[in-house]
Amino acid sequence: MLQFKPVFLDPVQVPRQVPRATTAQRCIRTNDVENGAIQWAWELSTVEFGLPANRLWISVFEEDNEAFEICHDEMGVPVERIKRMGEEDNFWTSGVAGPCGPCSEIYYDFHPERGYADIVSNNYETDLIYPIIEKTSELAKVPYDLADDQSKLNLKIIGDHMRAVVYLISGGVVPSNIGRGYVVRRLIRRAVRTGRILGTKGDLSTDIYPDVKDRMPRIF
Repeated sequence: MLQFKPVFLDPVQVPRQVPRATTAQRCIRTNDVENGAIQWAWELSTVEFGLPANRLWISVFEEDNEAFEICHDEMGVPVERIKRMGEEDNFWTSGVAGPCGPCSEIYYDFHPERGYADIVSNNYETDLIYPIIEKTSELAKVPYDLADDQSKLNLKIIGDHMRAVVYLISGGVVPSNIGRGYVVRRLIRRAVRTGRILGTKGDLSTDIYPDVKDRMPRIF
């Protein structure tokens, strides 16, 4: 959408040189759904994910009465578990000036006495990235659970970068010394360099690629 931002901000002065422009993005967008996103997110969390509703809290923008009423009146969330927050937490912007608006968020309450077994505390420990980290741990002979903070950070860098590289190449972006290709090149270089710091040997990318590929959605 970024390239169309001037059209939305000043449609009178920006000429429509392309009358039928279309963008295709491999992503999930919910901020464009005005009347259904909150209910869908709640249904996804409680029905599809099976999270207990009594452990979920919701934050809404402090002036967004409509979102508050949807959460309380339509979804039955108790008032004490709906928190009104300010602009820093619950107001989305695209920059200093441009399209913006209030947003709502759902939080899971980890009781101090126990946690929720199927939820991890960070993205790197999800089943999409952690197996890549485990493979790197195996190659470097550095167990993730026993590693110090710096070694864990290095393992996360490799997992994140190698996954990004595979997705970029599958989308037609190949390593080069200019443009997007240079981004791929830098990601590979940093992943390999970080692997060397951990003590890996051989072709790190070749060894890790099968683990990344096995977890890619079929669309890629």
